[in-house]
Amino acid sequence: MKGSRINMAAVSVGLCITDCFLGFGSALVSSFYYLGDFELRPHYSIATMLLVLMMIFVLPVMKIYQNPDEQWSRSLLGKLFLSWSTCFLVLALFALLTKTGASFSRGWYITWYAVGLFALFSYRYILNRYIDSLKKRGLFGRSVLIVGDSASMDAVAARLRSDESNRYLVSGVFEIEEESLSAAPSYREDTFGLGDLVHRKKIEEVWITASIGQESVLRYVLESLDDYPVNIRFLPNMSNFKLLNYSSSQICDLPAIDLSTSNMGDSSMLLKTWEDRLIAGCAMLILSPLMLLIAAGVKFTSPGPVFYKQERIGWNGRPFRMIKFRTMPVNAEQTGVVWGNSAGMTESRFAAFLRRNSLDELPQFWNVLVGDMSVVGPRPERTTFVNEFKQQIPSYMKKHLVKAGITGWAQVNGYRGDTSLHERLRHDLYYIENWSLWFDFWIIWLTVFGRSVKSNAE
Repeated sequence: MKGSRINMAAVSVGLCITDCFLGFGSALVSSFYYLGDFELRPHYSIATMLLVLMMIFVLPVMKIYQNPDEQWSRSLLGKLFLSWSTCFLVLALFALLTKTGASFSRGWYITWYAVGLFALFSYRYILNRYIDSLKKRGLFGRSVLIVGDSASMDAVAARLRSDESNRYLVSGVFEIEEESLSAAPSYREDTFGLGDLVHRKKIEEVWITASIGQESVLRYVLESLDDYPVNIRFLPNMSNFKLLNYSSSQICDLPAIDLSTSNMGDSSMLLKTWEDRLIAGCAMLILSPLMLLIAAGVKFTSPGPVFYKQERIGWNGRPFRMIKFRTMPVNAEQTGVVWGNSAGMTESRFAAFLRRNSLDELPQFWNVLVGDMSVVGPRPERTTFVNEFKQQIPSYMKKHLVKAGITGWAQVNGYRGDTSLHERLRHDLYYIENWSLWFDFWIIWLTVFGRSVKSNAE
């Protein structure tokens, strides 16, 4: 593979941002064509911004960005047309309900619709041609490691290499026979080095091509990769079975059973990214006076810096620097890191007040803005503890299939601080399995208004 592979989620985000610019730019072009200048009047500017905001939510919901490399087709054109038309119809309905429609030129509105639709179609056509050229260079797609017997792996690899979409790239194969596993002393020990291969090649997905009856192969892969935040899929050979009303997910025309995956595809991740940016940006603006007061309080009540930066493990097991208001003495961890003892190391009443009300966490909205964290998600832990916990708690690393959050389902259910790690993980995995935009809003509501709930994360 030549060059660096392109991240599909990043392409989806970039595509959405470009579409929003096209929506805004088409309003300016329409203003010049119909009204005689490129300057939007105040009420025209408000209408334009409202439509752009609608695009941020409507287009991902319509699955426009689910496959950013989707081929130029009638289906793609239909989704673009429906999404763009929906935004305009909602805006027109809003103008009707607020009785502001008379303030706008109908000609400008219709011209804006036509120019914007043409711009979206044209941009997507040009982008598709460009993506096709990148595919030929192997720069698109998720890295896949195929695990199984030689015959089935070759068949799947051949199908992937012949697939025109190139959404998945074969980064390697790992041959394993069921008979050889019986001699392995322990699945957990990963005798054959599968986990090391996944780590070295930065694999994003592992596809198992064993037959349905090879339980030991499935068990070996699942247990060997328990400490790695990768998607694991089972692609069984179903041709020998006569099944009634059978259905399964399809990947490159191959039947797939997801065994360990995140509930968030590219479209959902894009929607959550916009949710995070919008909420974090508003929070930073609204809470900036309070944060200035807290910063001054930290400075005057304790010698040392205002902020405390700490390495934590986030999405896909990658480390990042999490920011907090400092509530502990500068040399608090001079003798070593101790789990769950931070509350006992606060050196002032002001610091204790910040911790008690979680106000020391406010700077983490900056982590959200730069993309290290999400507003809602599993709370991140320090690298030392993650290395310890993943050896003690099964499936612990699966919480890193999504971005770490400022708050989460475990926290609003009372599992924070020195509480059961098993219960915390159980709630984190429940959140990952059941994620939705409304679930995020519900958790934010419970966090802000301080209510604790009894969950059904069984």
